[in-house]
Amino acid sequence: MDGTALYEAVAAIYISQCVGLDLSLGQIILVSLTATLASIGAAGIPQAGIVTMIMVLIAIGLPSNLFILIFPVDFFLDRIRTTVNVHGDSIGAAVVGKLCEKYLKQGDGSERNEQGYSMLSTTASPDPSKRISIGNHHYENSHML
Repeated sequence: MDGTALYEAVAAIYISQCVGLDLSLGQIILVSLTATLASIGAAGIPQAGIVTMIMVLIAIGLPSNLFILIFPVDFFLDRIRTTVNVHGDSIGAAVVGKLCEKYLKQGDGSERNEQGYSMLSTTASPDPSKRISIGNHHYENSHML
């Protein structure tokens, strides 16, 4: 989540400057890595910015109660973070969709691979609900719905 990672890193550096601590290059790299990992772990948790902020502050040796410097504006920053996250995820989905466009076409079965199989569709079998083909892989299961 790009917005959360950016927020955590910038907020931790801001807080350290507010208390008069100049971060070394190693600490800035540590902030960046910790913020990135924390944002990945907290992707689906609402209002997780405070918890991840505390993790980043502890990683660089600052007291965890310093998050209170950001807390009054965190409500508004959370809206901006969410917007950046949604925008970044939609760009990622568009890029993956464009790169995989020729492999993901579903239609009337006119898109076939070298062996003549439809790329993503169920194939004809005595019971079509129990056999599925994805590319060159064929799966048959009597427990499939």
